[in-house]
Amino acid sequence: MFALQRAFFFTLLLIVVILGSTRLIHHFQMSQMATATRFRSVEFEVFGNVQGVFFRKHTEKKANQLKLVGWVKNTPHNTVVGVIQGPHDSIETMRIWLSTKGSPKSRITKCEFKNNLSIASREFQSFTIIRK
Repeated sequence: MFALQRAFFFTLLLIVVILGSTRLIHHFQMSQMATATRFRSVEFEVFGNVQGVFFRKHTEKKANQLKLVGWVKNTPHNTVVGVIQGPHDSIETMRIWLSTKGSPKSRITKCEFKNNLSIASREFQSFTIIRK
């Protein structure tokens, strides 16, 4: 009888160890996935009165406050385009800022976002203004 109880105990112990290991492996895989996609990259174009009103300078300042990287530049058709990269929460804050606030003298009529991608690491070292 003792041998049967002992075998049953070790069988249960083995099941607990296997289940625990499975959970640990799953947790590790999920954390690896979270690390692999912890950054976002988004392209934007802002329309309205956004040139000649220090929009790029204020965009650079806001991006630096949010610890985002990327670039911003004027276009020949009087819009401002750029790329922002960083943590999801900071990207969302910047998207709202680009769509609604901008520089004090800007008047934003529309803001378009495209290529909203998960990235493993940032492609830029800092946020820069591209001039011409």
